Amino acid sequence: MLFSQRKGYKDLIKELQLNSIDEDLKNGIWTLLVHYYWDTFSNSYGVDRIKDSNMLKLSTSIWVNYFKKPLDTLPIYFDEFLPIIRNYYYKAEWYEIYDLTEFIINNGKEPTKENFIDSCNIILKRENSAYRFVAGQITEITNEIEIKSVENAIKNSSPYAGVKKHLQTAMDYLYDRKNPNYRNSIRESISSIESLAKQISSEPKAKFAVILNKLEAKNNIHPALNKAFRVLYGYTSDTDKGIRHALLEEGELSKSEAQFMLIACSAFVNYIIDSTK
Repeated sequence: MLFSQRKGYKDLIKELQLNSIDEDLKNGIWTLLVHYYWDTFSNSYGVDRIKDSNMLKLSTSIWVNYFKKPLDTLPIYFDEFLPIIRNYYYKAEWYEIYDLTEFIINNGKEPTKENFIDSCNIILKRENSAYRFVAGQITEITNEIEIKSVENAIKNSSPYAGVKKHLQTAMDYLYDRKNPNYRNSIRESISSIESLAKQISSEPKAKFAVILNKLEAKNNIHPALNKAFRVLYGYTSDTDKGIRHALLEEGELSKSEAQFMLIACSAFVNYIIDSTK
């Protein structure tokens, strides 16, 4: 703890950064981009030219797919390209900084991605950002344990076709910074456990309640969890006001409901996969 914090001249914990990025956080993320990406630039001919460099693919992707500029206007030299990126970054809105960062790590070299994400999450936590990287996406957090549950579910579900895709799509709908869709997020979350349960039970056409009973009979699920997920599934399937029958207006669904469903279904996916190993 610094002197100013011990004496009360500065707050121990800064205000949560939900719809903003302060200078400290902005500088921290940029420093990581410099360390993991920009400083690694190299050209096989020992020159500054982007062509024939290890940064050709990423630079081209940023220019053409992120900035939507014509390819023939891409700067020839990296020391001309980088100031353009830096100038954009430091003038960008808070959400554009996250957009660019997310784009870079998903289009840069794969081995670099994991190390950058680990370091960036440390910075995001240190500066009290409301966001963390989860499965390559910048995601609004509820708490660290819940984030880990979602992240583990996405990783663990890779062997099960569809499950991982449903969870990732649920995240896309929930955390879309411009047009979140809570109805579809809930639908995708519950579809992930439907898909997993059908594959685990080898009953692709069985009703969800039947699948849960089969899993319970095999000791793959506790009776209390069986009951809990019957109720949870009923919430999304009820003929009077269920999500799937589109009888609720979008405004009646809250972010909290969609977030709860994603976390609950992720926990269920983790539980089932672990208990059937």
